[in-house]
Amino acid sequence: MHRTLPYPPEPEIFLTADLHLGHCEAIDYYYRPFLPDDTATMDRVLTENWNHTIGPNDSVIFAGDLTYKAEAETVDACRSRLNGTVTWIKGNHDTCLEGTCPSQTLSAGGRTFLVIHNPKHVPASYRGWVIHGHTHNARLGDYPPFISFTNKTVNISTDVTGYQPVPLKEILSLIREGEAAGRTAPILTREIPSTTAITTVAPSSYHD
Repeated sequence: MHRTLPYPPEPEIFLTADLHLGHCEAIDYYYRPFLPDDTATMDRVLTENWNHTIGPNDSVIFAGDLTYKAEAETVDACRSRLNGTVTWIKGNHDTCLEGTCPSQTLSAGGRTFLVIHNPKHVPASYRGWVIHGHTHNARLGDYPPFISFTNKTVNISTDVTGYQPVPLKEILSLIREGEAAGRTAPILTREIPSTTAITTVAPSSYHD
């Protein structure tokens, strides 16, 4: 019997930042849902979420801080476990991450985006949308939200986006919808699509 196999999905562009793999203080400081010092579980979940989301043929723009000042051997091991073709933007803690660039310009959906690690480093003359990391979500009242329509910023720190990369097409859709509605209120954190398959921390990982 002839069987028609499904076509592989079209390659996509994804964005994310601030994994801080191996950084135990990130669990406490950024309120990550892991036991204190359990970086093994944190690293496993973040890596599995990346690979559940991103296929081998997809492209990723990573906006800095893969680890926290890890040695080159550790950084290379972390990189080797991640799917996709990655453009690495240098974060302030990427001391041994090779092949980085300070920023990346991206044009899509009739808009120009500047992708950079720290939003404070955007040139004063730039007037387009900014996609950035660095700010995490420790204090949403102080730090940039997921999307700010008034400041034209998109915060792709993994702590703001559900601990997984975000498709560029999702960002474009949210911006189009917000601008069409004249929205000024920010989107604080990303709403995870119900069809998304991500890894969660098993209940057995917790104890009193």
